[in-house]
Order: sequence, then structure tokens, then C-alpha cells
Amino acid sequence: MKYRIIFVLCVLVGSVVWGYYVKDFSDDIVIHRDGTITVTERITVDFEDEMRHGIYREIITKYTAKKTILKYRYSLQTKLLSVTDGEGNPLKYKLSRRGIYWKIRIGDPDKYVTGVQTYIIKYSVYGAINEFEDHFELWWEVTGHEWEVPIQRASATIRLPDGTDMSGVDMRCFTGVYGSTESDCEYTKDDYTHTVHFFSGFLGSLEGLSVAVSMPKLATDGTPLIRLSRTRAFLWFVRTNFWRIIMWIIFFSLPIIIGVSLLIKWYKRGRDPLRNQPIMVRYKPPEGLNPAELGTLLDESADPSDITASIVDLAVRGYLKIVEHNTDRFLLFKKKDYALVLLKDYENATDLNEFERELLKDLFLAGDDLKYTPASLGVPEGKKLVFVSTLKRKFYKYLPDLRSILYKSLVKRGYFPKNPETVRSGYVATGMVFIILAVFLGMMFQSWLIAISMGVSGLLFFIFSRFMPRKTRKGAVMVNYARGLEEFIRRVEKDRIARLAREDPTIFDRILPYAMVLRCADEWVEKFEGIFDKPPDWYSGTERMDFSGFAYGLGSAMSAMNHSVASAPRGSGSGTASSGGSAFSGGGFSGGGFGGGGGGAW
Repeated sequence: MKYRIIFVLCVLVGSVVWGYYVKDFSDDIVIHRDGTITVTERITVDFEDEMRHGIYREIITKYTAKKTILKYRYSLQTKLLSVTDGEGNPLKYKLSRRGIYWKIRIGDPDKYVTGVQTYIIKYSVYGAINEFEDHFELWWEVTGHEWEVPIQRASATIRLPDGTDMSGVDMRCFTGVYGSTESDCEYTKDDYTHTVHFFSGFLGSLEGLSVAVSMPKLATDGTPLIRLSRTRAFLWFVRTNFWRIIMWIIFFSLPIIIGVSLLIKWYKRGRDPLRNQPIMVRYKPPEGLNPAELGTLLDESADPSDITASIVDLAVRGYLKIVEHNTDRFLLFKKKDYALVLLKDYENATDLNEFERELLKDLFLAGDDLKYTPASLGVPEGKKLVFVSTLKRKFYKYLPDLRSILYKSLVKRGYFPKNPETVRSGYVATGMVFIILAVFLGMMFQSWLIAISMGVSGLLFFIFSRFMPRKTRKGAVMVNYARGLEEFIRRVEKDRIARLAREDPTIFDRILPYAMVLRCADEWVEKFEGIFDKPPDWYSGTERMDFSGFAYGLGSAMSAMNHSVASAPRGSGSGTASSGGSAFSGGGFSGGGFGGGGGGAW
């Protein structure tokens, strides 16, 4: 009695809003052993006094499914068999596809109907039977969840294949709006006729009935109950996902194609000439290259350590003096600073190149102007000096120009065919484009495959950017020469160093800046301990003015310079997938099966 009152009230409200309602919605579904189902929908509508042409029925036939990173289209194979009235007379209809929907518009545009009308739609579907490890399953939306008018009652009868072991049949049903787990419905089964029946009461606007039947894998005679054609399923999958398959092939192969292309390009254009050439031991620094230029040539990058080595080289050549200075920090504790004292004019010097003159100018532009010169430095009045500590967070502004001068000079003199920084930047920029496209296209198409493929491709450009700059034959010869000098520094014995130092007292100073860019300065300094008693003239310490103290102080000075030179201030649908899902695994809900959709009047 309570439900009848509710139904009457809903019908009264619905008649005001919509002017009609669905009196009865029943499905008769036959499951065939080849996996095809035949669906006969009987829809009885009461238009009351409202004049309408008929109804339209929309059924979802395309679903978006996901497997790992792939997103594909799962589509039911549907075929309309007939559209008739309650007496079996054919009705005029128009069939169309609209996105994920299969739409049937029933009625004559030149005629109107009123009152109670019955529409019978018969169609076949292939692909709605899901196969699991231990059972077959049909999960079907009987009414769909897109009817805006109420449905007085809904039911479904499912006829299982002959030979079904009914003891192994299980059933579920769900009602309510999409996603609801309510089961305001009943079901029974008839073992003799191999049928199951589902019934629901009143369904409000946008509410529907979903049913599910689980069947055993084998029939009573031991043969497969349903024989799903793998070939048919595969061909249909290819047909419905043709452009997606093309996209998968493209995006799966894209990183491979790009990786192979970059590898070939590196092999042809990125490798240095004169590879695997024997190294001859060299005893003198290379002529025509200062330490910064050699360091840049070695690793194809102008690093702060290369600039520090050039500062030491300028000190060796008499343009600077490096002076230790103790500063008071944290009460009684002291911390060393280092002053770079300018000893002679550099602007008009003929033995300095553009880079060296610019380096000296930038050092004294970046450092703080001194109001007074500490007496402890022992620097004559009138000499310009700069403390290394004052270069922090200031000198970095001059690095791009200094690097540019180094690269241009080496290209102009034939050591590089192209600016290494420009080559690297080109590959990095291309990689950034791929990364941006990965995010943009991945979000646009909601595809992890596109995002990962484009992202990996971009990462390959970043990786190869390090290896694509190359040297000319002239540059490769000079690098081979430098490796010979490194071989000498690392392997020369101390007694031979002593003889060389007696013959040429300047050998330590001349080679030291080059040992720094060759990463073997510590070994070079250690070989002279015990040979020299005092530090060179271009370095002045505050204590332990022997060679060991100089070695320790120089190491600290180089570390401070490297840090100060590089220091900078701190400063983005479609249908829900049902294929493969089960209503019996704890995830069942109203609207989770195949079919569904909705309808209305026109």
C-alpha cells in the first residue's frame, strides 16, 4: 500500500513535469551458445492526453576500458532486428549512432499518438558475455539510467543456453541511480526452463535496473557452455580500435625510433675524431691554450674550476698575487679569506687574450671596493685588490659572458666545429618540447601511453645533449696532447722531478694550472714536497710559510674560489568500462553492466 501511494504521487508529479511516464519496461534476453544474446525490449508508455510522435531509445554500445597504460575502446556488436507495436505490426523508426550511443527513434514525424502505447524493440548483441576463470557472466542494464521520467515497474527474463547446470547459476540485481549498490529487486530461477527472472518496483527519474547472471563454464554434457570466438573478438577489436592501434604503434615505437636516430647521429657526427689513439707522454703545457681553454676543450664545458685555474695561471704569470687573510668570525674563531691583488696593468697587455682580460676586469668589478687595505696583507698602497669572499652571489653574473668568449674563441680557432653550449641547448630545448607535449597530450587524451612515450623521448634528448658536442681533428689532437701531460704528472717519479726542477725552477708554476683542469693538481703538488722549501712568490700565507703550508693553503684557496665564482643568490569522457568487470566480486552496482542508456519521448 505504501509503495502504491508513493507511485501515485510520483506519477502525479511526473505528469506535471513530463506529461507522460513508463508503465512497464520488460526485457526478454536469450543467451546463445556462440556468445550472442538476443534482446527483446517491451516498453509500455502512457502519454495520457499529451500528443507525441513516439519515443526514442538510446543504448550504450561503446565503452572506454583500460589495461595497464593502454586505454582502448570496447564496443558491442549490435544489430537491430525489428521494431513493432504491441500487436506485432512494424513501426516507422530511424537508427543512428551518436558517440557512444546507439539511438533508435520510433514514430512517424507526420503523425501523433496519445494514451498508452507499446513499443517492442528486438536486437542482437555480441560481446556482452564476459569470460572469467571459473564462470561466464552477463551483466546487463535493463532500463538504463538516463530516463528522465519514472518507470512504474521493470523486469527481465534471461533464458540460459540449453545444457546449463542450473545448480551453478548465481544471480544479482541492483536498483537506483548510477553507482547505487541498492538491491530493491527480486529474482527467481526456473531449473526446468533454464530461465531466471528479475523484478523491481517503482524506479524514479534517472533510476534503473541492472541484472547479472553467473553461469558455469561447462554444460551438463561436459562441453563448453559458451564458445566465444577469439578470431571474431580480435577482428572486432581491431576494427573498433584501428586508430588507437596505430597510435599505440606510433607511441610505443617513438622512443625507440628517436633513441636509434640519436645514436646514429652521435655515431656519425657526435663522436670525436682520432679515437683510441696512442698517448705520448708530454712534459710541457700545450702552446696556444690557457688552462680555461684546455679545460673547456677536455669536457666541452666551461666550468667554474676552469676559471679558477686561469686565476692561478694569471698569478703565475705575474698579474695577480694570492694573499691569505685571517678574518674574525664567531667570537674567538678565525676564518681564512683570500685577497687577489692586481700587480700590473692588464688592459693593454699583449700576452693576454680576450678571455683573460675580461676575467681580470670582472673579478674587480664583482668584488667590493675597499675603504682601507688591511696592514696584515703587506700589500703596497695603491694596489687594487678583491677578497674572494666578496665574489659570492656577485661574480655569477659574469659567467655567461666569460663562457661565451671561451666557446667563441675555441670555435674560431678551429678546436670545435660548433659552440658546444649551443649544441647542448638545442637538444635540451627539443627535450623540453617533448616533455611539455607529454603533459599536454597526456591530459588531452587522458593517456598514460602518450605521456610516458613523449616523456621518455624527451629524456633521451636530455641524455644525448651531453654527448653531441664534438671536437675537430685539431681539437682532438690537443686533447691527446693534454692526456700525455696528465700521464707525465701522474707517473713521473720524485727523483726525476727533482732533476727537472733544478734544470727549470719554473716547471711547478707553469704546469700547476694545467694540472688543475686535468684533475691531478694534488698529485703534482705532492711530488714537490721536500724539493721546494718555500711557496712561490705569487702566493703569500699567514702561517707555516713552507711548501707544505702553501699546499694546504692553496687547496683551501681553490675551494673558496670555486665556491665564490659559481655561487648565485637564492632566489599546470565516455561510457564507463564494463568489459572484464564482475558483479559477483564485491564491486557490483547499479549501472555497471552492458546496455543501459535511456530514452524519452519526441
